[in-house]
Amino acid sequence: MTLLAVLEEAEAFEKSFIKEGNLPRLMLTIGADELPAMVKDAEQLAERLLPLAAKGFYSEMVKFCDESHVSVLPAAISRVLRFALSSNPKE
Repeated sequence: MTLLAVLEEAEAFEKSFIKEGNLPRLMLTIGADELPAMVKDAEQLAERLLPLAAKGFYSEMVKFCDESHVSVLPAAISRVLRFALSSNPKE
């Protein structure tokens, strides 16, 4: 799914998780040395999700310095595992 598609579905996404009582968590990761448009899109998506925190949705964006499309994987895997296995998103 492209970022544009995600942004277009943002309203439906918000309604679905509130309606179903789910409190999803999302971690966005990107290498800072990705294509500039990719970094910008990820930042815009993270910004767009921030207001949902008031309704119980937790999202976090991590931009890895000096990492690109492939080199970001080892760093991201570690961070994502910690995020996924934590009951407290801030841990």
